[in-house]
Amino acid sequence: MFLLSSMVCFAAVPTERDDSIAEPMYVATHSQSATFKISSKGLATMNVSLIPFTKNSLDRVNVTLNIKNSSGTSVYNKSYDTSWSSISASFKLTKEYQLSKSEIYEFQATYKCYKNGSLIETIKSEFKTEK
Repeated sequence: MFLLSSMVCFAAVPTERDDSIAEPMYVATHSQSATFKISSKGLATMNVSLIPFTKNSLDRVNVTLNIKNSSGTSVYNKSYDTSWSSISASFKLTKEYQLSKSEIYEFQATYKCYKNGSLIETIKSEFKTEK
């Protein structure tokens, strides 16, 4: 199975905007990554990681993992608070799910990044499997 990926990023935008000034893609996030792998036995493994600019940039990252089948129906859609890893200086999560049949699947990870209880930014990663 091959995996294709595309990334859609959303960040807070000031109300008044000067297009002549460059703005960062993320407000508090340095980078993020997501992987979606399906074994030959149909076990889907989802790994997500988000690295903030600094350890104090964010205090919580909630991620929603969504797998849709070829008809567009969600077969897995759950939200989790990630764990902070001081070793990799990132918020991480790994989940597995046994898929019921072999078909094309879409996977989306949506990161909601918080500081002091306020949502700072939302980032989405999307993948689609191909036969």
